[in-house]
Amino acid sequence: MAKSNEIKYLTAIKSDKRVKKYCRFKKYHIRYIDYKDVDFLKKFLNEQGKLLPRRLTGNSLKYQRKVSDAVKNFSNQNGVTAFMTMLAAFEALLSCYSGEQHIVLGTDIANRTTAETERLIGFFINLLPLHTDLSGDPTFAELVLRVREVALGAYAHQDIPFDKLVEDLQPERSLSHNPIVQALFVMQNVPAQRRDLPGLELIPFPASISRSKFDVAVFIRANASGTFQDWLYSTELFDKSTILRMASNYEHLLRNAVDHPESRLSTLEFQSANEKQQLEYEKTQRKQSQRSKLMSASPKAVNLAETDQKQ
Repeated sequence: MAKSNEIKYLTAIKSDKRVKKYCRFKKYHIRYIDYKDVDFLKKFLNEQGKLLPRRLTGNSLKYQRKVSDAVKNFSNQNGVTAFMTMLAAFEALLSCYSGEQHIVLGTDIANRTTAETERLIGFFINLLPLHTDLSGDPTFAELVLRVREVALGAYAHQDIPFDKLVEDLQPERSLSHNPIVQALFVMQNVPAQRRDLPGLELIPFPASISRSKFDVAVFIRANASGTFQDWLYSTELFDKSTILRMASNYEHLLRNAVDHPESRLSTLEFQSANEKQQLEYEKTQRKQSQRSKLMSASPKAVNLAETDQKQ
């Protein structure tokens, strides 16, 4: 009986006009790609930055309300979206960690750019790589404008499937990491909609994720309860304490950046007072340990007679 119901369900799905339209869309999508878009993205990604190779786990942290409000105010005043502001701060943090001035990150994009695709059933999300130049030690306000230009340029060419871009760019491949993009930054601010179906009660529940293509992925969720940052990371590369410190550094840098947007990236503080104290304490301990080793070392006598004989 269950098998019969399953067959009826699949038959209904296959006969759905929206599903048929989606299948046709995917079949012919590659054929009618505008290769000007491909050329743009190839040039756009010509100078790739190096980032931080897959068991994965995650942690969720909540922003303080004043940080969220400061980001919104700064974004409104500078004609950018909150996503662009938060992305700029994340790229600045990765640049501080890695010393790289060219950062390539990926972001998910809905890729439903026409009215015809809005009601189609299917998976349209595309991975969009963003290459930002952080050279010249710009101010945070200048970096945000660079990110805005990069994001708008990439959005205008978002129809290129990521696998097609990899095929054309032909980057060096490795089983240890994803091609082109190793880090993901996504903002999820679309409000969840309640769905009512006759005779059914729908209750959302969290689904655990244990695998990912990326070394680290940050998902920003904004809802009525506040703004949250969800971190998904490779446990083969990072431990939990490292990611918690990284998330804390990101929030501190973001807060200082929007409070002091004319500060240059090299001067932006990203460590908390407690972390600074801990680092200073560890530095002092290392110096004391080295001093103790020198003080406890016994002098070694040199036999001058043996030295003369060798000469």
